[in-house]
Amino acid sequence: MVNRIAPRLTKPATITLAGEEVARNTKPYPAHLAPAHRKMDVSALAEWQIRVIESALHDKNPTFVTGPAGTGKDYLGEWLASFLNRPLVCLSIKPGVDPNEWIGGTELKAEDGVCVSKPFEGFLASAVNPSNEVAPIVILSDFDRASPSAVEVFRQAFETDPARRYFSHPTTSELIPIHPDTVWILTGNSHADGDGGRGMITAAMDASIRNRLPSVRAELPTEAWEVRVMGEAYPDADPELIALAVKAMRSLRRVVVEQSLQVEVSLRTSHQVIKVAIRRHRNGAPIPEAVYQGCRLLIDHLGEEDNRSALRGALDPLLGVGARKD
Repeated sequence: MVNRIAPRLTKPATITLAGEEVARNTKPYPAHLAPAHRKMDVSALAEWQIRVIESALHDKNPTFVTGPAGTGKDYLGEWLASFLNRPLVCLSIKPGVDPNEWIGGTELKAEDGVCVSKPFEGFLASAVNPSNEVAPIVILSDFDRASPSAVEVFRQAFETDPARRYFSHPTTSELIPIHPDTVWILTGNSHADGDGGRGMITAAMDASIRNRLPSVRAELPTEAWEVRVMGEAYPDADPELIALAVKAMRSLRRVVVEQSLQVEVSLRTSHQVIKVAIRRHRNGAPIPEAVYQGCRLLIDHLGEEDNRSALRGALDPLLGVGARKD
């Protein structure tokens, strides 16, 4: 028996979101699909975020959200699941990953003393099964890095008509239907014509599949938005620490882009940095030093001293790191 939870609503059961009234879920669903709590000011959604909600939620289109790291592409989907009390499935489709394993396979089982091969339904196919009372929000990150064979797995899942969407079981070829209310958000750093020289693109996508995916280009968030998101994520942290950490991450992001360094500065990075900074500050480090120690999690990705120095230089006006070499 799968452990199930009944979401508790502390807000109105319906709300206007991106121009349409949306109902929050009140039905139980498997506990392992419960999203982490995410906060966002509905009244301050950016235009690209509204367009994603319109396409993926209201129009039920599998929507490809592209843009540089740090724009909050995955965060938007996570927040949407949290906000609507919907189950959340987060998967990454990097090279080497075979999404067929998410759809199904076969396993050996003993029956009457004989070992027989039995088909099973994979994690993703189970999550989007129409028999589920609640359809999930599915985030497929790094979709631009998927191999052609991996993308092909989703050809029929991304049909225009939600009622005609299905997966093919990898071993039995049985058609596995998909809940028509499933929200699909695909994310990637590169566009159809590349990624602007950032070196992130690894695979071209079949145009006949790409054409099934309305695309929205994510823009970098404002500093005020980042401060608000991080402040809500760490309400007990010193607001000065949050504000300085956000400024530091934005400075690092600018240098990473300008020098085409092969690292990413995303909201995930900010969370990692701020957790370390909070701990160091709690243990007595001044806020600038605490934030710098958090930023080392990014700096230490680089081995060449010139590159490390460039990142420290970006932090110096904010944190006073000077010529330190650690």
